[in-house]
This record gives sequence, structure tokens and C-alpha cells, in this order.
Amino acid sequence: MSHLFAGPTAEELERGLVFVSNGFEGVGEIALDGGRVEVHLLGDCTVSDEEVTVFDHIRWTLHEVEGIDVVMVWDGHRRTADPLGDNDSPPGCLAPEPTPSTSTTTEA
Repeated sequence: MSHLFAGPTAEELERGLVFVSNGFEGVGEIALDGGRVEVHLLGDCTVSDEEVTVFDHIRWTLHEVEGIDVVMVWDGHRRTADPLGDNDSPPGCLAPEPTPSTSTTTEA
């Protein structure tokens, strides 16, 4: 993980690779439990208009490791979007806003 936050090498920059940190300064604790890994980020989150986030960089990297099935990333305030879920979870500050329901109810 520390290599991610070091940023791209000169060669990677020449190929157009960039790293979006979303304001985070690095990685604190990393915990592995079976196929689930939890990554705790350091610093404050900055939301940007970039299509790719620090969460994407982290989960793409960790899913390359055999045996890792779920990647949970926690922000500097110890929040993640779905702490009890069985799916990848971005830091709380980068979680997508819930979509308002458009369903209607009919009263009988």
C-alpha cells in the first residue's frame, strides 16, 4: 500500500498513469481476516470529480492478491460505507449518495 501513496514512477507517469489520493496521506492499520482485508487510511478526505478514487486504486491492487475477496477501506474518521457487508466498501467520505426511491405507494 505504501507504494501506491508514493505515486507513479517516472515511467508510469510517461504512460499516463496517475494516482488519486483524495487527500489521504497514507495507510495506517491493515487487518486481514480470512478473505476480508480492512485498510485504514490516514488524513482527511477530499472528494473530487475524478472518475477513479483512492478506493479504486486500493481495491484493484488488493484483488490481485490471491485469497482476498472483500476490501473494506476506512477513512480517517473510521468510517466505511458498509461496515457489516460482504462486499467491497469505500471509505465513508467517498460512499455514493443513496438514490432516492421513486416508487409510489397506493393506499387501499
